Amino acid sequence: MAGCIALCESIRELLGLLVDEPTLKGFGYPDKPVDELLEAVIRRCGHSPASPDDYNYMDRLRENSKLLFTVVIDDNAVKTLLNNQTVDEVILHVLRLAKS
Repeated sequence: MAGCIALCESIRELLGLLVDEPTLKGFGYPDKPVDELLEAVIRRCGHSPASPDDYNYMDRLRENSKLLFTVVIDDNAVKTLLNNQTVDEVILHVLRLAKS
C-alpha cells in the first residue's frame, strides 16, 4: 500500500509539472483520483489510456505513465530511460531533474 501511495503522489506531482493548472482543474484536480487525472490527460492528447480490464490498478498507473512519457511527451531521452529503468524510477528521475 505504501508503494501505491508513493507512486500516486509522484504521478500527481509529475502531472502538476507537465500540465498547466487550469487544465488540471478542468479535469477535477485536486479532488479526482490520480488515475482519472492521468487518463484524462492522455485522452486530451488524443490517445487511449490502458484499460482497467487489462491491468490491475498499479499496473494501469504504470502503463499510463509510460504512455504519458512515450506518446504525449515523446522525448527520446525519456524513452531511453524507460528501456533501462522501471516506470517508477523514471518518474522519480524526471521529478528530480525538474527540482534541480
